Amino acid sequence: MKLIREVLKIIVVIIFMVAAYNVCKLTPYYIDRVTYEEDEIRMIIDDSEKTKSLPNPAIIDDEEVLLSIDTIKKYFDEYIYFDEKYNTVIAASGEYVVKMPLGSRIIDINDEYKNVKVSAKKINETVYIPIKELSDVYDIDVTYNEKVIITTGDAKFYTVSVNKKIHTKKYEREFCLTTEVVSKKEKIDIFNEEFETLPDDTYVWVRTEEGSLGYVKKSNIGVESIESTPRITSQSETSMPRISLTWEYASNYTPDRTSEKKIDGLDIVSPTWVYVTNTSGDIKENVSTSYINWALTQGYDVWPTIKNDDIGIDKTSVLLNDMHARKNFVDKIINLCEKYNFKGINLDFEHMYMNDKEEYAELVRELSSTLRRKGIISSVDVNVPDGSANWSLCFDSKAISDAVDYIIVMAYDQYGASSATSGPVASLAWVEANLKKMIERDKIDNKKLVLGVPFYSRFWKEKNGVVTSTSALSMEKAKEYMSKNKNNTVWNEVAGQYVVNYKSKSEDVIIWVEDENSLEKKLELMNKYELAGVASWRRGFETNGVWEKIEEAMK
Repeated sequence: MKLIREVLKIIVVIIFMVAAYNVCKLTPYYIDRVTYEEDEIRMIIDDSEKTKSLPNPAIIDDEEVLLSIDTIKKYFDEYIYFDEKYNTVIAASGEYVVKMPLGSRIIDINDEYKNVKVSAKKINETVYIPIKELSDVYDIDVTYNEKVIITTGDAKFYTVSVNKKIHTKKYEREFCLTTEVVSKKEKIDIFNEEFETLPDDTYVWVRTEEGSLGYVKKSNIGVESIESTPRITSQSETSMPRISLTWEYASNYTPDRTSEKKIDGLDIVSPTWVYVTNTSGDIKENVSTSYINWALTQGYDVWPTIKNDDIGIDKTSVLLNDMHARKNFVDKIINLCEKYNFKGINLDFEHMYMNDKEEYAELVRELSSTLRRKGIISSVDVNVPDGSANWSLCFDSKAISDAVDYIIVMAYDQYGASSATSGPVASLAWVEANLKKMIERDKIDNKKLVLGVPFYSRFWKEKNGVVTSTSALSMEKAKEYMSKNKNNTVWNEVAGQYVVNYKSKSEDVIIWVEDENSLEKKLELMNKYELAGVASWRRGFETNGVWEKIEEAMK
């Protein structure tokens, strides 16, 4: 009997060990399980749960979901703007400008007023926004059924109706935690773009109608019908064509071009016709209808340039920081475009406070969204990054590029009129370094980025290494100096241009020449970085040969 008892003990131990082995093999262990508070609102975005990463908790008001502005910034719109002066949330994106005053059940969507069930509100210094009211702006679908379930327009998934009960699993195995039981005829979203071609023994990641997430083996799904398939966005729908634009200086008078024929290699003329006149956002125009008629007849588009030169830095700051002034400015620009049937505009605000960079980006968003709704193209000029506070650092180029159709970097004045030392207007190495910063560091979309190039050089005079005077030269005039001083002209490989250097009485004359040769090098950068085109300052300073270079590069 004693032997039998010992054998039985051994058998029990073996059975226990086998059972323990299988439990360990089939059931995940040493994995932290996420626990949720009883009143915690869980949020699912597409194919993942975001509850624990919410910057602030969501709230439910009268069965409506309100997300904190920080949550919206993190997941849907980093640029959503809260105007503290007017206690108003502003979402400007795509073709929408939505204004939601705190506490008001009336919101403004593209200048149309809408009654809403619940208002945006501030609780303990956190602003909460009824997210359904922004569904069209962000192309999202929002449902609430114990969990907040948000589906974005970018999500790639199949929605299928199942013909049998299935169990969604926490891991890619049959014997593990079930996250939900899905009944026959219910729908699931399958987040695998290749679902239809996957082998039957493949596990796919799914989301249930209740918002539970888990794995299901494809062979276990039993598809009764496919309700929807992943949306396909073609490249042609997401990118704009390349452009060649030139600025036409026309602040006081517009040049008479009526005798000139179309230039191959040039698509768009942008006369400096429009100026902001006050802090309320009013504008003055110096538009020439004869110039417009000539340009359109020749096959050009006309995009007027809009500038802030007349009001200066302080008044520009007042304009940017007032929601109603920004709105008035946008309305004036829309009226201008409709009056003359402009198909595009060029916004050229310069010399602004660095502290206003967010407000300027907000103006750009509000303007660009309104223009886009009208079918009008937006282009905005910025200076190269990392310069002075009120000249270069006043631009949030990433925010601007995300809002507009084209962002034009004015890659010139490396050494400007106020420089104490002489140097190139736009050396090749300097231009490329700044392009790389914008694309690689600042993550600006190269398909929107247009390279601004100079059609002018600077004539420098120095005495003992100190600049005594400087002036701008046209390409033709610079060519004359090169011709007269052939023995004092050398090619600088790093700068990608010729340099003229000679003595004039007691002073040194230096010209870093911008011509067809230097332009060709810069156009190589345009193609190297697959940019959206080229813009040139300014018309009338070029030689005819530059257009051949541009036309060839644009091909």
